[in-house]
Amino acid sequence: MLVCPELHKQGGVSSYCRISLPFLDKVEVFTVGTRSDERSALFGIAARLIGDYWRFLRLVVSNRYRLVHLNPSLGFRALMRDGILILIAKALGSRVLVFIHGWDHDCEARIREKHLGLFRLVFFRADTIIVLAGEFRDKLREMGYTKPIHVEVTNVETMIFENPSYAREYSDRTFNVLYLSRIEREKGIYEALDAFRLLGNPHSRLIVAGDGLEFAGAKRYAEVQGIENVNFTGYITGSAKHKAFLEADVFLFPTYGEGLPISVLEAMAYGLPVITRPVGGIKDFFVNGTMGYLIESKEPRDFAELMGTLLRDPESLERIGTFNRNYAREHFGADRVASRLQDIYGQLC
Repeated sequence: MLVCPELHKQGGVSSYCRISLPFLDKVEVFTVGTRSDERSALFGIAARLIGDYWRFLRLVVSNRYRLVHLNPSLGFRALMRDGILILIAKALGSRVLVFIHGWDHDCEARIREKHLGLFRLVFFRADTIIVLAGEFRDKLREMGYTKPIHVEVTNVETMIFENPSYAREYSDRTFNVLYLSRIEREKGIYEALDAFRLLGNPHSRLIVAGDGLEFAGAKRYAEVQGIENVNFTGYITGSAKHKAFLEADVFLFPTYGEGLPISVLEAMAYGLPVITRPVGGIKDFFVNGTMGYLIESKEPRDFAELMGTLLRDPESLERIGTFNRNYAREHFGADRVASRLQDIYGQLC
């Protein structure tokens, strides 16, 4: 049983499960979390939660699932919901795999300070845990988890590699910088805008793709600072998203902290050099200078200098882009990621 949000929803967990499913054998989906048609009334949410637990209990009893695969983030709402599912599954004799997709450091601090005993009592019943970064594995070990921990990645659609129209094209056109993420301060949106301003190249363009709490504020900031050639697209998907990646020359993401952002993996799959920071799972695989640039700094000038380096060296753009596309195909393609996940299933069962 694969437990996840509605597959058609936005979000990293839904995307991971949706893209993985065609490559997994003997897996059935159980939907949890908010529904597209759900009303926000407290009674409705409580009824949905109780209904989910009851359906989960009946299905595990009737189908006798050998393995239940849960996909929470390290946040209190997800941990409370999935903690009860762990207790039910283990009481009924199923093995449990927990894939922690996000890592909230504030939540971690509260667990360590006030709830470590309860966290161990519930989540340490899992037979194995998957995390997105070596540092998260080390934190679980510090908390006392002794069973197997796997460090894995999220995935990208295989059609990116199979369709030749998605391959990179290099020309003398405008130098396009892509920033694709939720538009939040901690995602480095203002650093990205300032870095593009400092790049100071009139033949460059910054595409800001995504929405979020700082969308309006970032647009106002660009206007007030007189930052020209910035295109705020809002949230994009499908053909519009493919077009944004194909037209870009560099992916810029000066984020403060991450689990493992799928946008970085997608950028590599499309053959883009990446300029970002060593956060979360990025630093576990990223080779500085070979895949782009990884820097500790949050200073916009440092990011601008690196963009300028690539702008002046189209041969490096192509070399890095080709390496990234091949690396992504081997490590992040949905079929490869699902194969490794299926191996973990086999070990557990």
